[in-house]
Amino acid sequence: MLPLKWFPDSVLPDSSAPFHGWVLSWLIPFIVILVIIFYYIFVTIKKRRLLNEKISEKAGILIPKIIIVILGVSAVLSICNYYDYGVFRYGTFLNEWDVYHYYTGTKYHKELGYNDQYGATAAAQFEFDNKTDTKIKFRDLSTYRQKSVSAKTLNFKKYKDKFSKKRWDEFVSDINWFKTQFPKKRWELLFKDAGYNGTPAWSFVVGNLLTKHISIQKTSGRFLLLSLDPLLMLAGLVFIAWAFGIRTSLIVVIFLGTHYLLSWGELKGGLLRTDFTVFTLISVSLLKKGYSKTAGAVFAWAIISRVFPVLFLIGPAVRFIYIAAVEKRMEKELFSFFWMCGLVVVIIITGSVIYAGSFDLWNQWILKISHHNAISWDWNIGYQALFDVDIKNGLPSPVNAQSLLKEEPGLLLYRNITLWAIRFALIVPGVYFAKFLKNYESFLYSFIFIFLIISAGYYYYLILTVPLIFFADKLENSLYSAGTIYMFLTGIMGYIFFSRWHQEFPTYYYMSWMIMGIVVLMLVTGASNAKRLYKHR
Repeated sequence: MLPLKWFPDSVLPDSSAPFHGWVLSWLIPFIVILVIIFYYIFVTIKKRRLLNEKISEKAGILIPKIIIVILGVSAVLSICNYYDYGVFRYGTFLNEWDVYHYYTGTKYHKELGYNDQYGATAAAQFEFDNKTDTKIKFRDLSTYRQKSVSAKTLNFKKYKDKFSKKRWDEFVSDINWFKTQFPKKRWELLFKDAGYNGTPAWSFVVGNLLTKHISIQKTSGRFLLLSLDPLLMLAGLVFIAWAFGIRTSLIVVIFLGTHYLLSWGELKGGLLRTDFTVFTLISVSLLKKGYSKTAGAVFAWAIISRVFPVLFLIGPAVRFIYIAAVEKRMEKELFSFFWMCGLVVVIIITGSVIYAGSFDLWNQWILKISHHNAISWDWNIGYQALFDVDIKNGLPSPVNAQSLLKEEPGLLLYRNITLWAIRFALIVPGVYFAKFLKNYESFLYSFIFIFLIISAGYYYYLILTVPLIFFADKLENSLYSAGTIYMFLTGIMGYIFFSRWHQEFPTYYYMSWMIMGIVVLMLVTGASNAKRLYKHR
């Protein structure tokens, strides 16, 4: 275990150090790329009957097994790589920053809502420390502005009145424990973050089933809570192997363990930070196998968790409408999927409103998300990030839309018209091609709409595993194998960008362009599929 001096206490942990396995993060993807190229060449040669029949038959049995072995070894190394070979931040697997937000945000959701997490934490800290001269600067989560308070100026009563005495004492105890998990300067940085953003429905379920009953201060409770994400990811991989085959599942493991966007600590040692993606993957696996109602119920949780996965329904919806309008029949599998998904979402949302006693928490959440989305974060990835940029001296920097509105309103209007025109030009063929895919393929294909419509922090790009499955499922096809190779190249390029710009805007600006390449490849693949179907009519 490395000594604490290796980690500066005033910034995020330096996960780029060589001992974090970044050398293998370059090497393993190159091995996978070579394996895919070799496999595609072999399949092509076999199809064209360029080999002796007996040799072709033996090779057809042996080569897939060799590939599985190579991928299997690479997958094991990738798992070790993902978990940093046991070298965790500050000597512990606990992602104290993440868990503070998601544990207190769900356990005390009814009392804190979305505006009071930092203020109540400051009040709890002052009460426990019994200090009157210390000042704390934190983000006012109702306005997203920074403000400075001390024990003399902070309104203790405002926060304490929201709790019962027992709950307040428990909250103070939890805050004191969390404070011991942070280096001093990092604890101060915590309050400049953007607070807790989980939906009221997600908070309602996680709070009442988990965090209200499991103490983060106890070793056993901590172990259970921190095990949820690894267990979920394992379950997701099992479902992928069941529905798409062991080869695809191993490719996903390697991708998870080596891709630049997944190499940082946000997803590791957290509390249910992967559920929106894992439930999406399980759902599409169930849909492929024909369990449409169960798939719908499972996918409902992905929507409840982060909302934006609802855009994965665009492709299946287009296909459903096309079949109903053109073929004059109802696609029963998709109908079952939709109504079950909708039913579960409505039940959980209704439960959250009844539990809270009003829509107030939902109103707070909507307002908070609007504040959150109004800020141009340096590490956001998406189509929008390609336009919210100025190039100065060859280096991209984020645009301040409000300043541009005051100084050059005409230029801002031109930017917005161009942005929407190109977005529309990409969405229309995406919608058109979705109708020619199978039900589960149209679901995977809808990643196109996620990228084009949503701008999200890089740590949400665990969702890249969805288009990866779209491509990796059919390595025998040139476009699909090229798509898989390109997706691994995006991870490699991320490390190259980081080596120059670190965790700053240019890195994620260029990563947005790399992922735009995935969208283009998916559109080309959709067009090719449509052309093939027309040919066979």
